[in-house]
Amino acid sequence: MKNGAPLVSYASDLEQKRLTLAGRFVTEARYLSDELIANLLQNQNQDQIPELLTLVTRLGRQQCHALTASSETGGISMTIPSELAKHWEGRWKTVYGTNTDFAALPIPKPPTHFKARLIVMHEKGNSSELLYRANEKLMAGTCNHWKFSGSTSLDEAVPKHNVTGTFGCWVADDDEAPFGKLGGVNVNTRTVRSLAPFGLRTTTLPVRLVLGADVFLENASKKLLDRAVVTMCAESETADGCVPLLNFYDS
Repeated sequence: MKNGAPLVSYASDLEQKRLTLAGRFVTEARYLSDELIANLLQNQNQDQIPELLTLVTRLGRQQCHALTASSETGGISMTIPSELAKHWEGRWKTVYGTNTDFAALPIPKPPTHFKARLIVMHEKGNSSELLYRANEKLMAGTCNHWKFSGSTSLDEAVPKHNVTGTFGCWVADDDEAPFGKLGGVNVNTRTVRSLAPFGLRTTTLPVRLVLGADVFLENASKKLLDRAVVTMCAESETADGCVPLLNFYDS
């Protein structure tokens, strides 16, 4: 205060831009481990900072958390970080009533060419019907959780899954299914399969159900997946050769 008037400081436009840039650095740097930050602050390593922060901005939180641990092991797999193991143990207990221990679970190393999140599937996740009913209860009053097979059990309608047992996988971290719509048009099963040789993979029906519950619980607004597109779960082929569909509708 001076002469009864408050002191007010206004930053110039250039100063505001500098503060904005610094704020972005602070936001992204929180994903880096303490050890990595200490290493980068050494003068000889500071030229790595811009590239590393650029990488962090396009990756998900779980990917960034796993990257440091993945660098400590060879090969294409790693042991799940403890924070992510606890997260998924909580999800399986809360949503599906299943006690789990994922502490030593081997998972693939995180991808770095797209934003992804980790999904951990318990062996009980091979029952699509169990997952569907639990999600239906979780999301009651928030959305109409669509089921393609009507009154038929999903375990009867979708008896085949390419992956069984307890495992972890990385999936694209998008609000809408990445392959549910291409060029503004919902793609059909034949199109999805024709792109498989070019590296296009889809989630299985159980994985998409578990992903939907995870996203729903992590957002205070109870965000739902796949409201604009139909998810083609082409890796969960049914007995008659069809592919199940999945989407969610707001109540």
